[in-house]
Amino acid sequence: MRWRGLFLSIVMGLVAVAAPGRALADTPVGEAAIGRLERSDGRYCTAALVAGDLVLTAARCLLDDSGAPVDLEGLAFRMGQEGPVGVHRAVISPDHAGGLGEALYHLRSSAALLRLDCPISPEIALPLAPGRAVAPGGKVLVLSDPGHGTAGSASPCVVLDRAPGAYAIRCTDWRGVAGAPVMDAAPGRQRLIGIVSGMVRDEDGVVIYGAEASAALAELRAILRVAPVPDATDRQVAFSGAGAGGILGFFRR
Repeated sequence: MRWRGLFLSIVMGLVAVAAPGRALADTPVGEAAIGRLERSDGRYCTAALVAGDLVLTAARCLLDDSGAPVDLEGLAFRMGQEGPVGVHRAVISPDHAGGLGEALYHLRSSAALLRLDCPISPEIALPLAPGRAVAPGGKVLVLSDPGHGTAGSASPCVVLDRAPGAYAIRCTDWRGVAGAPVMDAAPGRQRLIGIVSGMVRDEDGVVIYGAEASAALAELRAILRVAPVPDATDRQVAFSGAGAGGILGFFRR
């Protein structure tokens, strides 16, 4: 595919992010279902509420710099000015493994699903529903995290290319971090179609890469149903198969 060369730039190192786009209040996308997944080391990702007690984010957000799973005790999901909610369980695809040569293949498995300690009330936020895949040339909105009680932003972008379960998306400019939701920009759709895993800047702006939301959710929900239930002393990330370490994500300190 024509974006494979660009993808290799991601696994070699990520670039600085750019200026914000328009405010979420000016878009058809509701910002309430978007939050921050905060880590005890001060890093964070964006995450999207996809059910009352489930959030979808980038797999790299659950791994430390060595590729090992982080301690779930150090994770919290925060929406706007609401208090933090702990993470009870988390799963990553068993295909999220391998090195540089396999990075493109593992892009489709670069999402993670987390079950919260308690559900988010629908009075606070309504979950995002996954939508159908958007073809190359289709318009999307790539969101940035809302921060601590502040509005996020949504950048209008275009699907550059697709692989099974994965997207390459062209944006003129975008500010955000791993786990950011990609929404269908068609009027009235308001559907989640992808999760950002990484990005690279070139002479035409920014190319964002990520997993297709509907495919990732189907796989991760199935893994979550069969993954061992942790007890009070076992709150690690559940891998149903191979280890971790293929895709590079990015955090903001």
